[in-house]
Amino acid sequence: MIDRTQLSNFLTKRGLNEPNETPNREAILANEQLTASIAGVWRENKQAIEAVILARIAHNQKYLMDEAIPEEVVIYRQLFLELGAVLSDFESYTAEQDRRDKERHEGVPAEPDNQPDGK
Repeated sequence: MIDRTQLSNFLTKRGLNEPNETPNREAILANEQLTASIAGVWRENKQAIEAVILARIAHNQKYLMDEAIPEEVVIYRQLFLELGAVLSDFESYTAEQDRRDKERHEGVPAEPDNQPDGK
């Protein structure tokens, strides 16, 4: 069985490295311009973004049903969850921007979106 260090070396040799300073949920929400930009992209292009992600899910569902070996089921299940989470993230960031906009226009503090990262 391969240990964690061997796996890390194996993946690194194949070009998969730990990301440098990838923004997390808190960093995105702390950057008001970025949050507003994400919300704008979602509002203006929701149908297109959903189409691309749902097409990718459908493609992988077909592969899972027609060709995948049993050992791949868990991997594809996680893939479906992660792709679905991308759609949820867009909704969440947009809801937070809407809350901020409402607070700015009405001067009344609204409840922040406190969903944990990736939910």
